[in-house]
Amino acid sequence: MSYESVMNADFDDMSAVQRQILEVSDADAQVLTFTIDGQRYCINIEPVSEVLWNEHDIATVPNLADNVLGVANLRGDSVAVVDPKESMVGSIDGEEENLILFESGDDGDRGVAWLVDSVEQVLSISHDEIEESTDAGIRGLIERDDELIMWVDADYFSELPR
Repeated sequence: MSYESVMNADFDDMSAVQRQILEVSDADAQVLTFTIDGQRYCINIEPVSEVLWNEHDIATVPNLADNVLGVANLRGDSVAVVDPKESMVGSIDGEEENLILFESGDDGDRGVAWLVDSVEQVLSISHDEIEESTDAGIRGLIERDDELIMWVDADYFSELPR
């Protein structure tokens, strides 16, 4: 089926896959949702390179910022492992099961991974759904299925001291 036939089709007559294609093409942004201490958050999907299980050894390094747990060897690259809980909700112990690995910059910056409780799904959102925020590091709030999802700025919470 061609793109034009999907775009011109009656929404009720479409298959589930065709509806997904249409929803993604109409989206203004795609975000990756995850949880920390039961709260749903999301980040822009573009800088995310992959999601991994938290089964890597994290070596502690002295004199790091409170939100940096240490360094892990992920596929031969040294990656700083950041705990976004420190910045978002304070220090809370939880079941951190996933690492969200961000692409390293072209300027030779080391990679960064976030340690989160769970990674859920990729959502397509339109700008109409976003309630803008003036808080530092928060891009906005998205309401889906009677639940608020906080859209955080990945760069803000991944900043590492030099």
